[in-house]
Amino acid sequence: MRSTHSQRRRGWGARAALCLFLSMFAASCAAVPEIRPAAGERAAAAPPPPPPPLLPAPAHFHFLRGYLAELTNDVPVALREYRAALDVDPASVFLRLRLAALGVLSGGLSQAVAVLDDIPRDRIRDGAMLNRVAKLYAGAGRPERALELYDDGIHANPDGAGLYFAKGALLLTLKRPAEAEGSLTLGLVRDPESHLGYFYRGRALEAQGRRDEAKEDYRRAIARAAQYVPASRALARVLEAEGDVAGAIGV
Repeated sequence: MRSTHSQRRRGWGARAALCLFLSMFAASCAAVPEIRPAAGERAAAAPPPPPPPLLPAPAHFHFLRGYLAELTNDVPVALREYRAALDVDPASVFLRLRLAALGVLSGGLSQAVAVLDDIPRDRIRDGAMLNRVAKLYAGAGRPERALELYDDGIHANPDGAGLYFAKGALLLTLKRPAEAEGSLTLGLVRDPESHLGYFYRGRALEAQGRRDEAKEDYRRAIARAAQYVPASRALARVLEAEGDVAGAIGV
């Protein structure tokens, strides 16, 4: 009996030491690192989340184990640990978003969608979270659901520019440039200094064959953020296509 009791104490001690190490290790990092997919895997659908909110102790333990698995790019173990954490705390939106992001990364798109579908609509409140969820839906092959979320967010906060830009960028990837232009223009009305708004609207205009207007938007983007290389490259590409090699070189 004494031997069994000692073994139990040693087992609990080892687990406590591991928890302490993991907590200290996690605290030393500013944010969960981005998983870099191996060859043939899909890219992550969204950036890593911020540090987790307060979780129940067992859920936090599994989250930290999943976090360490992410550090070593061991997606299957990370998925297993995040699922275990979610079993303990099924109401955690943070865990659902992380699990869905890894599901998209590893190609488990249907599982990712199922995880996202279980998030109550009233828990997706602020614009940053809504944008993150929408990007995950888009990455999981459900762009129409992502567009619905953007529309919900715009309806709730029609004066904000960010969701108009995000919606326009998604419409561009769906090869719907006219609709993208409309959304981006509404965003620019609200934030006329956004270099990203002008850049993406330039792309939408270029996709519709309206090169002169596209060039003007690329120039507006460059004027507001000279260091934003994609706008310079886009303008140079259009100028070169028009035969203005000197102008392209001078961008």
